[in-house]
Amino acid sequence: MIRPEPKVLELDQYFTTEDDAELMVRQAGLRFGQTFLDPCCGDGVILDAGLVAGAQPHGIEIDQRWADWVEETKQHMVVCEDFLKVKPPPSRERKFDHVITNPAFSLNKKDIGLDGRILQHSMRFAHRITAMIRVNGLFGAGPIRARVGPRDHREAHAFPLPQDLP
Repeated sequence: MIRPEPKVLELDQYFTTEDDAELMVRQAGLRFGQTFLDPCCGDGVILDAGLVAGAQPHGIEIDQRWADWVEETKQHMVVCEDFLKVKPPPSRERKFDHVITNPAFSLNKKDIGLDGRILQHSMRFAHRITAMIRVNGLFGAGPIRARVGPRDHREAHAFPLPQDLP
């Protein structure tokens, strides 16, 4: 299968490098046998890094072409859906020890706007992650090298999630 070309969506597509994916997995403390989700898996590079660490990767990808490509060429389990519309399971059925992702949105001036669309999208994204992860799970996030300004880059972080979330 031929690797798809990025397409123009309402939100930009950014692809994580192998080195950045390995850093994210390492900083999240992903261990052998744990399960993790990348809710914006794109070309599957974070799924690859987690698999190398011995974890069980699961991906969600909004773009059908990328979901098919990752499943077919890399043999990862990928569901093609909009992560913000996936119905989260009841807390007792949450299966992910970690959520590790490089969120698929940017902080360009055109995205921020006066209406706060990027903040609203980010908050909905974070809320959905908390609904997918086990108690005491970790959320490891980029953007590691997402575009913020011409020369401004952010570092990866792993965030422990509170136990009691609404």
